[in-house]
Formats: sequence, C-alpha cells, structure tokens
Amino acid sequence: MSYLFKGQPFPCHQVSGSCAGHSVVIVCSDPYFHAVRTVTLIPQIPLQTQNEFLREWQDNKELYLDILLQLEGPPEPWKPLFCTSCCRDDHRTHPFHWVEQWTGTHFQESSLRLAGFILHLRHDGGVCPSGVREVPQEVPNKEWEPSQPGARPPHLRVPDTPGYLVVVNTSGVHYCNLACCNCPGSPDPHLQLLGAGLFPASTACMSTVFTFKVLDNFIQDNVECGTAAMNYFSKLKRITSNVFPHLVPDQYRELLWMARIWRVLTLFKWNGFGHDLRAVGPGELVLFCLACPQKGVNLDPEIDKDMSRKVSKHPSPS
Repeated sequence: MSYLFKGQPFPCHQVSGSCAGHSVVIVCSDPYFHAVRTVTLIPQIPLQTQNEFLREWQDNKELYLDILLQLEGPPEPWKPLFCTSCCRDDHRTHPFHWVEQWTGTHFQESSLRLAGFILHLRHDGGVCPSGVREVPQEVPNKEWEPSQPGARPPHLRVPDTPGYLVVVNTSGVHYCNLACCNCPGSPDPHLQLLGAGLFPASTACMSTVFTFKVLDNFIQDNVECGTAAMNYFSKLKRITSNVFPHLVPDQYRELLWMARIWRVLTLFKWNGFGHDLRAVGPGELVLFCLACPQKGVNLDPEIDKDMSRKVSKHPSPS
C-alpha cells in the first residue's frame, strides 16, 4: 500500500498505527523527513478504468434486471392506482400526465381526456360559475391532417367533439378538453391560456398551445446540443408514443414560429423592457459579456493604443 503526505507519495518502509487517515508513527528512509515522525497518512487509491467499473456491475446485472422487472409490475411505486373520479381530481394540477387504464387483462395507455378531465382556466382550476365560454378554433385542413386508421390507440385518436386543444409539453403531445372562464370582465381566451402557462400558437383561432416548459426546454436543447426543431419534435413524438410516432399530431410548423416569439419575449424580459415601454434600440437585446474586451475595464492601455493604430491604418471604405 502506498500513501500520500501533503498530496505527494510518501516513501516509507515501516508503518505502525491503527489505520490510515490517523496519526501514526512511521520510519522513513527519505532524508527529507526525520527518522521517526508522526504524520497523517492517506491511502492512495488507484484510479479505475471504465472496463473495471463495468466488470463490477457485471456481477450484479441479474439482480439489477430483476429489480427493474419488479418495479414495472402493478402497482408501481410511482404510478398509484386510482378510480376514474379520483384520477381526475388528483391531476387537477398535473393536467399533462400520462395515465393507463385497466382493461380487465392488462393496463392500456390512455389519457386524462378519456378519463373525462377538463382543463378549466382561472378559478384555480375549478368550474366557472358563469358557464363555459366558447372559443373559436381553427378548422383542420384535411390535406395536412393524418389519416384516421381504425387501429389507432385510444389516446391518439382525434376527438370528435369540438372544444379541445393540442397541447405540446415536455411529456409529449396531448389532446385536452378546454373550458375558458366566462365571467364578466374576464380576459380573452388566448390571454387566459397565457396566464395558465400555455402559449397559444394563434390569438384568433386557438387549436394548439405550447407550455412554457417545453419552449424553454427546446431553447436549451437548441443552444447546448444543437438540436434542430424537426429533431426535437421527433423526440416529442417518440415520448408520446414510441410504437406509433407517426400517429402523433405534427406541430413542427407551429414550433418554428413559436420558438422565435419565445426567444424575443425572453430577451425583452431579461433586458428590462417589461417595465419600460420605450422602443428597443440597436444592440439593446444583446446580453452583456464580461469576457469581451472593454476600454478601461479589462483591456490593457498599451494594447488599446496598439489596436487603435491598427484600426487607423485600415480606414473603412467610404
């Protein structure tokens, strides 16, 4: 066993003490140290390679697989069992969770809309006492809409009744029944959606909304991972249905302009234009970079003079 003292290997041929990490008496052959000295030794643990870590896991692979299978058996710890009414009540604040329904022989993928869940805007998610407000919706274009095969899973079937939304969230693409507030003086439906954290793709005819969470997530993926909008929405399709991604509503076109609007609004908010109604000037939406050279701050005066001379030698063409 080799030891470390002050971060360096410690040459010793005799160690007396209870255990490493405590003060022990050592006899050292190095003239730099005294012949007998009390120091604190730390055992030097050799670094492991990836293959060595994989060999450690390989001994437990059957146990790991058995635990994974146990967790998928009903009832799963993170998927409690509810009756239909309790499921609706429990998801009042989680309207975009996926649920499964017991068919008598197995659990089948379902949705909260099929369980009768309605997304009520305002009133803390409760029913509006003034009734339901009618919302103008876009008439679907059959040229762009996918075909309706008979073997389509229940949670992917296009609703036959009006008053539903296509909600794009990080958990996938959902069909959701909507009920807007109809109280006197209540804002327009697209503003009610915005207040609920749902960004409508259109202010006139609302049929598709994006959650704030999915817009932020797309911007982060686009900046950090270079994910294109088409690839990102393909991922959302796979999250919605890994077996039938082609049956998921394709809102790729809406994502393109929604991401542009969200970027601009975010820059307005970051740069304080939400509290100032003045016009935006050139360069005022650019985030300040501390690392960029600035005269009198982090730029050496000699370098500044040298750069000025170089600039003067190459005047801009008139």
